Amino acid sequence: MKSLYKLTFLFLSLLSFSLFISCNNDDLKSTDCIFVQNDDKKDGLTDETEQSIMDKCRIDQLTDISEIKSNLLGEWNIIGHGEGWSASASQPCGKVIFTETKFTFDFHSKNEDKLYSGDWDITKNENGTSLLELTGDDAYPLRISIFCDEYMFFDHTSRDGDMYIYEKK
Repeated sequence: MKSLYKLTFLFLSLLSFSLFISCNNDDLKSTDCIFVQNDDKKDGLTDETEQSIMDKCRIDQLTDISEIKSNLLGEWNIIGHGEGWSASASQPCGKVIFTETKFTFDFHSKNEDKLYSGDWDITKNENGTSLLELTGDDAYPLRISIFCDEYMFFDHTSRDGDMYIYEKK
């Protein structure tokens, strides 16, 4: 009789674990976007719309950590990107989903197709700038330092890096 209880417990544990995993996989489903490299298009150049979004966001920037954390929850999609060195890559696509403590990020670009995941937090650096801190996978396109109600971004193009803009869905 004791072994029947053990088998039942094992079965229910495995069933619960399977249900837990399958429920979490819904958050990890791939985005609808498919990356297509177009060498004739210079998507890697920051255009007027992207610059306008960044300028407005810098003015209306969220600075309170608890306000940023609350606003960050939900789904965000890449809507803009720029390259500091060579504007040769087409617009990447992807989405990031933030829950209370976790993130998943499905990213597709000229050089990378990856699903990132881990924990997140907002911290301030020594200059008082709010930064998105990630543990787990190092997701370079998520090195966000400017947060607004509808947008978040980082811009490293002045240092030959990249720029990514995300819009809240």
